[in-house]
Amino acid sequence: MSTPLDAAVVVVTFNHATTIAATLRALLALDPPPRELVVIDNASRDATPAIIKQEFPDVRLIETRANLGFAGGCNLGARVTEAASIVLANPDLMPRPDWLRHLIEPLQSLEHTGIVGGKLLYPGSQRLQHAGGLLQLPLGLGQHRGSNQPDHGQYDIIEAVDYVTGAAFATTRALWDKLDGLDERFYPAYYEEVDFCTRARQQGYTVVYTPLAVAEHVESVSLGQTSTRYLHLFHLNRLRYLFKHFNNPWLMRTWLPAELGYVRAVASDNEVAALQAVYLTWQSVFCGYEKQPSISDLDVFPDMTADGGETELQWVERQLRSKATVEPQRLTSRWPLIAKLRNGLLRLASADYIRGLVQAQNDTNQAVLEAIQALQRQRRAADAAVLAQGMLLAKALHDQQE
Repeated sequence: MSTPLDAAVVVVTFNHATTIAATLRALLALDPPPRELVVIDNASRDATPAIIKQEFPDVRLIETRANLGFAGGCNLGARVTEAASIVLANPDLMPRPDWLRHLIEPLQSLEHTGIVGGKLLYPGSQRLQHAGGLLQLPLGLGQHRGSNQPDHGQYDIIEAVDYVTGAAFATTRALWDKLDGLDERFYPAYYEEVDFCTRARQQGYTVVYTPLAVAEHVESVSLGQTSTRYLHLFHLNRLRYLFKHFNNPWLMRTWLPAELGYVRAVASDNEVAALQAVYLTWQSVFCGYEKQPSISDLDVFPDMTADGGETELQWVERQLRSKATVEPQRLTSRWPLIAKLRNGLLRLASADYIRGLVQAQNDTNQAVLEAIQALQRQRRAADAAVLAQGMLLAKALHDQQE
């Protein structure tokens, strides 16, 4: 085994029993290895700590009494280590043996480089997951370059990017200390690495992507990316990032029109519902009703009337669905032979004519149903627009009083 690199690899776990063993085996097989490897377990409710203790007794494990969030766990890992470089590795990461060497090298060889990320692939494939990140403003949405593309070398040069994912991330301890680590207000996860990279770039450092540091990454083991919980947390911290780095005039004149356009034209129904809850949560914070924004699984924006019944549009949609398709009725008779003869004569005489009428009616019914659904979506988007504008107004009033 080669001489260890002066790097501390920090792994933060929370209910990762299905992936942690494979990840630790891959990290222990790194060549050269890191000087330090520490796992911070954020009060997992599954067998994660037991697996580490039983299968990897030499790995340093620190168990917290509460979930510190990703940022809090990383900050704790940084505090209990001493190496010159700090490396974050997700507990569902499978790095290649030379991953660490290539991840650290640009920190030492490229002037003003403060943060380095590598190429992530989906497990067992050559399909890209992440080749550096671009921040799409004014919405503040992150774009992972190459996402879901076959890897045929299109991102095989070392270059500057807006951010790199915290799933596989290296920085110097000097910069980590200068920026006071990750901002733990991005709880429990999402946008803490975007914020860290933004603050580094504001200090004159470059965020670099290197294609040489390759790893496979399961991605989103804890939360599915279409789940209500994920959408709540993602957008809650997306807005936290925007509120932290941009002023109120920019938010009102630039972000708000773009956000409303996204809600109307791009966001799924589940995402619109999540955004409604997020806007209302931040509004509550700015009005002083709660100190920190939090969303529980019970915070669902009601899509019903005040007494819990259906809205008019929902009633119309239900009626249309029950009658959306019409079919020609067969003729009947007390004598089966007569009925069969009459239906046969009807098909011969009018089948082509009737078929066209039936299809035209079905097409009309479907068009009306789609129009009702579009009106319902438009209503939900309008509700979200009111909440978003109310949120910004509350923020402006709150900031004036600070």
